[in-house]
Amino acid sequence: MRILRSKKTKIAALVSLVAAITYLALFALGTMPPYRTDAIYVAVIDEEGGETANGVRMLLDQVNQAGGINGKKVEMQVFDDGKKEDAAAAKALEIAEQGKALLVFGHEYSSTSIKGGEVYKRYGIPAISGSATAREVTFHNDWYFRVIFNNSLQAAIMANYIDDVLGEEGVTIIFDHRAYGKSLAEAFEQEALSLGLDVRGKFGYDPREGDLDQALAGIVDQIASMEAPGAVFLAVQGTEAVVLVRSIRDRGLDHLLVGADSIGVQSFDSDLNAEPQTSGGPGGITGAYSEGIYATAPLIFDVANQSAQDFRREYTRLYGEEPGWIAATHYDAATIAVQAFQMAGVEGTPSSMQEDRRKIRDYLAGLDSPDRSFRGTTGPIYFDQHGDAIKSVPVGVFKNQRFISGPTQFQPVSGVTADRDFEQELKDGRVIKTGGQYIEKAMVVYTGMEINKVRDINIKESSYFMDFYIWFRSNSEFQAEAIEFTNADSNLELGDPITEEITEDTVYRAYRVKGVFKDEFALNNYPFDQHTLTMQFHYPGITREHLIFVRDELGMDPSADLLVDLKQRRALDGPEWDFNQVDFFQDTVEIDTRLGHPDLLDSKTVAEFSRFNSTIQIERKTASYSIKNLTPLLLLVGMAYLMFFMRPDQIAVRIGIGTTVFLATAFFSVRLSNELPNIGYLVAMEYLFIALYVLSLFGIFVSIVSFVGEQKTGDAKQMLIMRLLIYGGKVGYPIVVLAGGVAIIWYYLL
Repeated sequence: MRILRSKKTKIAALVSLVAAITYLALFALGTMPPYRTDAIYVAVIDEEGGETANGVRMLLDQVNQAGGINGKKVEMQVFDDGKKEDAAAAKALEIAEQGKALLVFGHEYSSTSIKGGEVYKRYGIPAISGSATAREVTFHNDWYFRVIFNNSLQAAIMANYIDDVLGEEGVTIIFDHRAYGKSLAEAFEQEALSLGLDVRGKFGYDPREGDLDQALAGIVDQIASMEAPGAVFLAVQGTEAVVLVRSIRDRGLDHLLVGADSIGVQSFDSDLNAEPQTSGGPGGITGAYSEGIYATAPLIFDVANQSAQDFRREYTRLYGEEPGWIAATHYDAATIAVQAFQMAGVEGTPSSMQEDRRKIRDYLAGLDSPDRSFRGTTGPIYFDQHGDAIKSVPVGVFKNQRFISGPTQFQPVSGVTADRDFEQELKDGRVIKTGGQYIEKAMVVYTGMEINKVRDINIKESSYFMDFYIWFRSNSEFQAEAIEFTNADSNLELGDPITEEITEDTVYRAYRVKGVFKDEFALNNYPFDQHTLTMQFHYPGITREHLIFVRDELGMDPSADLLVDLKQRRALDGPEWDFNQVDFFQDTVEIDTRLGHPDLLDSKTVAEFSRFNSTIQIERKTASYSIKNLTPLLLLVGMAYLMFFMRPDQIAVRIGIGTTVFLATAFFSVRLSNELPNIGYLVAMEYLFIALYVLSLFGIFVSIVSFVGEQKTGDAKQMLIMRLLIYGGKVGYPIVVLAGGVAIIWYYLL
């Protein structure tokens, strides 16, 4: 028997081995699906834990927690190309041959995106990049999209910025021979020459050849030998920019340094200052290599909207560090992709793979106008015929080791233009022109706010009193007194400043504001409610093309915990409430500007105004409120329960208790109605009242039935019904109450 059992075991093992080999062979040949049928797959080209991967994963986790796409989870596969071109092509081919991914996110570099894009185009796989800006990434590739601007646009903007805002007459270009640096340098030089800027030097290097450190050191030597290089434009990747900037500053050279999106991120300062500076930097600020460097960025958080601030907060909570713009743009890319999956009706099956990919590509290509745009953390996104997002180019500057919005921003002309003489405005220097498009120059007003007191929260009126300091800082005169508080209860004016300081290049004024503001409170969860107290203002006479409010990151320490500070200062005057979250951000408000113009009657023309927002989320202190207001209801619940323990012949007392509970509930319900505004829906407390009505009426009903049953002592069936009702009340009543309590805690408090 042992021999037989041993033979059977060997045969079974052999069969299992053959089956496994067969499965792997079929897998390799692509005849078996290499993925679960209950999932949709996407590929991400990044290192595990990189910003691209983190941004995509953050969005997909939210989608999957909400049920996925048509019940299917979206699974993410990470492929690391090491930012190398050969590896990028190999990873792209691996993705294509696996046949899993409906869509690819990445690559980070332009050079690797171009290599990977060749594969995606050949296999018909849609790809979205949130970082590769070289024109060649999407040009002649209908399968590649990007959710940010391209090099041609950002190079033109930076050339104009150097000429028109920074006032430099000459430039020197340092560039990387790879796709990103080469295309950026070519576009910059072309625009600079058209503006009349003197291109005084152009130095290139190739990281793929020779000694990179020696090449960079040689470039710095050449710049140091120049009598007047002018502004130095860095058309390089961030890693090489760190070496160049450190070398230039350590040589004591204080030339204006200007870069593009590769250095327009807060982490660039951290990388620069990983080691102490060996000599004083610009302005004598030791250790601040980044001071005064200008750069572009798809997203600068001080000018970002509320969704971007929410993203920033959640990313920091999840990953323990602040996100850069790459995380935000790929979060947007993932959001657009998921929207495409849903709207295109992808099936996610092996047989539908190519058709699904085609549907996704076609849907993305259809987002081709502002009316069809997707609004993400980085603003509205829609694509041109090449798959490039139509975006403005924010310009930032490093100040005190913070990357903030520059004092002037360029905004594409929009709104009513029928009566404008752009050629005259161009001559007067009020607009610039690049790529055939007119661009407005917008003044940036750095805006800060310090909350002193919040009180008189009136639920019925949806109003509250706020006392706060507010300040404005700009590079030119700004008439702050003309701002309009859009949600003030009455006409609220700033009055005279409490302090001001005006220098050659800075205008600063601070004010104290006290007033009542209103918002629409959502009361569905009352009394377990949370509310947002907002303060909003805009400048009614000047559109966003000319004026932008941004959060003052220098005046309002971004590392400070505003929530803790407000709680410590007891800024909220109200025993029932506590602070939950505080935000300050800029967004836009749209106003119809047709003004009866004959040429615009059939169009929808709006003007956008920059709006500054303060949002304070408060939550009711449930414990204290419950003790004061819910305790009487609990006593009523207990009184109603007593009815089931009384003798049937005590019907007068039992009905009296039930009636008392019913009337007391009605009293509390009327009192609640007087406390709340006239709303067309039930609040959480009213569901409690309904439950008490039902319980009291049930108790009265049982009391009557048991009394009648007691009178018919000879009717066995009647007696059984009576006992079942009483027993059901004794057992079922507390179960219902307990279940209701658990439901309230789970739904409203957890």
